[in-house]
Amino acid sequence: MGSPGRRSSRKAGRRGAKFTQISPVFRVPPGILEIAHFAVVLFVQHPVLIRTFWFAFIASIAAGLLMLVVVGFLLFPLIAIWFGVRSVLSLVKASKQEPMPDPKTLLF
Repeated sequence: MGSPGRRSSRKAGRRGAKFTQISPVFRVPPGILEIAHFAVVLFVQHPVLIRTFWFAFIASIAAGLLMLVVVGFLLFPLIAIWFGVRSVLSLVKASKQEPMPDPKTLLF
C-alpha cells in the first residue's frame, strides 16, 4: 500500500470492474448472480415451465422414433411451436407476477 494521497497502480486498473467474490479464488459479475436468482425463483414459482420442458422432451423422443415412418418430421415443428408459445406465455405472466390460469393443462 502506498501513501494515502497516491493511488496504487494495482487498484487503478480495477476501478471500473465490480465483481462479487464467491470464494477466495472465483469472482463473478453481480449480473450473473441476479440472473441465476431470477431463474431459481422462476422455476420455483412456475412449475408450468418444468412440465412444458418434460412434455416437450418426451414428445421429441416419440417424434424421433416416429421419424422412421415419416410422421416425426411433421411433429418436430409442432412441438417447437407448442414449446415456444407455452414458454413465452409463462414468462409474460411471470413478468406481470400473475399466476397461470390452469397450470395442469397442456394447452396454451
